[in-house]
Amino acid sequence: MGRRSIARHSAAALELAGEERRNRARIERDDSHRYYDRLRAELALQRGLI
Repeated sequence: MGRRSIARHSAAALELAGEERRNRARIERDDSHRYYDRLRAELALQRGLI
């Protein structure tokens, strides 16, 4: 019985770690998209002023 609960706990921990990693990757991707959108807008504005 003890072993089964340990296995269940480690499976839950692995699931949580995988979800955390996916969330972190999504946040980093969103941040980079925002950065490049801002950069693109700034360059478009500069092009309009030239």
